[in-house]
Amino acid sequence: MFKYYVDMKNIVTIALLFQCLIGWNKEIKNEIFDNSVLLIDDFLWVSKTEVSNNQYREFLAANKDRPIYRSLLPDTNQWGKEINHAVSYIEYYFRHPAYTHYPVVCVSKQQATDYCNWLSEKLNSKLANDVENEIGKVTVRLPTEWEWKYAAKGGLSKWNEYPWNGNSLRIIDGKHQGKFRLNFKRKNGDFLGAAGNLSDNADITAPVKSYWPNGYGLYNMCGNVSEMVADNNFAYGGNWSSTGFNVRISSAIKNNPSPKIGFRYVIEVTKWKNINQKKKELITKKYLNDLFIPINDSIKMMKTEVTNELYNCFLRNEKHQRPDSTAWDNQFWYSNQYTNKYHWHPDYNNYPVVNISKKDVELFIKWLTQVYRKHMNQELTIRLPNELEWMLAARPIGNKSTYYPWGGLNLTNAKGCYLCNFRTYPEIYTSEDNAGNIIYKIPENEDPMIGADLDGLITVGPVFSYYPNNHKLFNMSGNVAEMIHDQNITKGGSWKSDSEKVTINSKEIYKSSQPTIGFRLIIKNGK
Repeated sequence: MFKYYVDMKNIVTIALLFQCLIGWNKEIKNEIFDNSVLLIDDFLWVSKTEVSNNQYREFLAANKDRPIYRSLLPDTNQWGKEINHAVSYIEYYFRHPAYTHYPVVCVSKQQATDYCNWLSEKLNSKLANDVENEIGKVTVRLPTEWEWKYAAKGGLSKWNEYPWNGNSLRIIDGKHQGKFRLNFKRKNGDFLGAAGNLSDNADITAPVKSYWPNGYGLYNMCGNVSEMVADNNFAYGGNWSSTGFNVRISSAIKNNPSPKIGFRYVIEVTKWKNINQKKKELITKKYLNDLFIPINDSIKMMKTEVTNELYNCFLRNEKHQRPDSTAWDNQFWYSNQYTNKYHWHPDYNNYPVVNISKKDVELFIKWLTQVYRKHMNQELTIRLPNELEWMLAARPIGNKSTYYPWGGLNLTNAKGCYLCNFRTYPEIYTSEDNAGNIIYKIPENEDPMIGADLDGLITVGPVFSYYPNNHKLFNMSGNVAEMIHDQNITKGGSWKSDSEKVTINSKEIYKSSQPTIGFRLIIKNGK
């Protein structure tokens, strides 16, 4: 099926975290990332724990001589609104060493934002002096609601109500059987629970590393304190004074300074340095020999879409301008990362080049023809395929009527695995109109790319993804739609196309360069 499967749960592992942090100096890694785990690809980390009193006190100490200092202090008087015996908490909870590793509470959203901004400055000042690091700038901020809920589920189904499998608030087997998984209120007036193992071991908040982490290694995503998000004025996950039904991932309360509300941060890479890297010699006779596959006696076709690596070789030699990376903006919620690095970073060498015009393709073809003739000493014509040539190459040998490059009528194999990269939708968001046409409708409050990873990829993938057809050509359906020589159309559909557009016969109108459109070429021998 798919050779480069993108699995967020597998990405978020400690081993990969440290692999991605190679090049970060030791001080930065210990100070920031030892308390964070990688959440999305290589650019978004999330704190393992809620921000503690100790962390927030460090922030206050750094601002003790500034006029804004008093405005940053937690409003500890809020404890009096929650419990009767509040005097000791008002006086001691934030400052006393006994509560050093408890979550900071009674702070406003603005104060949480100020903390994040301070942490951003602190980290970026270190990055500025680290010339070997390819990361140029990060932003520390509150997570969005979508990011927070994604993190809370720990790699489980989007339908999970809690950060663990099932709906039981207790561990149901093993040596910890019967123990509560989180800090919550069992009933009115009962903050601690019954004695012994039936207790959740906390009357108010608990230390930030209490209980068991979820699949991403994150603590207290439900219970303990509700957590603020960036894009609305609610806090999620329930808290120490919530009952069991109200400590679900989706449980929300109004966000105001309160002993029930704290926060955790995310760290987002917002700028990458284009560090000069040693370029290997890409164009060799063997490389060119392997680039094209014979389709019949007169034509050969590229086995994959043209890659960023090959296109960047052309750019370096011809001093041609880079593709317009800003076209990635607003394609999906984190597409700014593709704006920052897709066309130049080595991580994307084997991804298809996109955001180029037909004029760009013509100049590339002229360069590649010269290179090919020089190395292969052969007269030939290189160009985009016409529609008939493209369809001939897309269809399996000996099958003139199939819908797809792999043959058959289905988008999945016998095990139910998708066979190409296209825009998949959860079944609950699909329906049919009166004419029997499929309709896809994502609710406004839902992640617009929900379900897109059902085929293994949310967006564009490496050119050698999935199995090739029996011509040994990859991604003749999906991934990126491919330009045609003599018409303003594309063939094959893309990562953003629905299922009807990835058939061999379908076509889409080509209007301009886009993140969904790439190309592959053919050779006409001797002509």
